[in-house]
Amino acid sequence: MRRIKIIFSYDGSDFSGYQKQPNKRTVQSVIERVLHKIDVEPIIIVASGRTDAKVHASGQVAHFDVVRDSIKVHHLQHIFNRQLPPDVVVLSVEEVDPEFHARFHVTHKEYWYKFRSTKEQVKSPFTTRYITYVPDEIDVQKINDICLAYIGEHDFSSFTTAPSHYNSVREIQSFYCEYDETERCYIIKIKGTGFLQYMIRILVAFMFEIYRGRERVEIIEWLYQSQDKKYVHAKMEPNGLYLMQVYYENKSNKIMET
Repeated sequence: MRRIKIIFSYDGSDFSGYQKQPNKRTVQSVIERVLHKIDVEPIIIVASGRTDAKVHASGQVAHFDVVRDSIKVHHLQHIFNRQLPPDVVVLSVEEVDPEFHARFHVTHKEYWYKFRSTKEQVKSPFTTRYITYVPDEIDVQKINDICLAYIGEHDFSSFTTAPSHYNSVREIQSFYCEYDETERCYIIKIKGTGFLQYMIRILVAFMFEIYRGRERVEIIEWLYQSQDKKYVHAKMEPNGLYLMQVYYENKSNKIMET
């Protein structure tokens, strides 16, 4: 048995999320369809985690196992990108140690949330699939002052739709906003040990509630303690969210390609 690791990007606009679902177009299903052409045995890919419908990925990671020795790793990337639809691109393929696990060995993930202000720019039909528009005048320093309350290890039960029995303790190392001159948009950059269902979109939406004066920043600490799942409801649109990079233990798991 040989374990293959792939890094890939996708435009989530026309997908019902990453994870395979009956009668729905998902990222997992289109990749496994290509793998089924490579090997007669069904191949299931295991990703670092799922993304929701219309959420994008720049550096998603997954692994899968193959039995046949005749499958050449250095040919796989070409096969993938010739047969996958244009909204999925495989960036790299390598054979790794059989103990490597794309999900369980993750140490950190980095997400970006991209948005523009309609006070500063006219809404463009060519970017609405990839950038969220908000009606606010943007003060980056004020946003970053609020975001400081999210940094650290906390119980994020109040900021997810995941069931109450889930372990909701996560650590966020960085959570800040900056303006990107190249993309002409604001980007909130978040890095943490892991994220729960809708967690990032809810955190960003609640940040805007505080920014607009509808909530107080002090309520965040109360929500950590109370784990109140009814207080926070709003979440940002998915189109502005990107999984940028997945981090693993600082050791090589690559073996010689065949």
